[in-house]
Amino acid sequence: VDRDGGAATGVEEQAPLTSSDFQVYPNPASTQLTVRFNGAETAYLKIVNVLGQVVLNKPMQGPVTVLDISTLPAGVYYSWLMAHNRQLAVHKVVISK
Repeated sequence: VDRDGGAATGVEEQAPLTSSDFQVYPNPASTQLTVRFNGAETAYLKIVNVLGQVVLNKPMQGPVTVLDISTLPAGVYYSWLMAHNRQLAVHKVVISK
């Protein structure tokens, strides 16, 4: 039983991320993306194309990580911020050449 009288589940709920917690810019982008994450968790970023294929998978290198996207073809992608095998946030990203 937790302190509020409810049943303890062992799962800690987290507050949702705000737009200032996870930022991806510039958008549209052509050669690089800058990713900013102001979270306490160790996170990694997946870039996924519209077919659901992971085209880039990179751990966050501190609060700001710069990704080289110069080899990715133009199109629409999604950046998934992941931690502990769960998705924390998603941003739509347009790559233009």
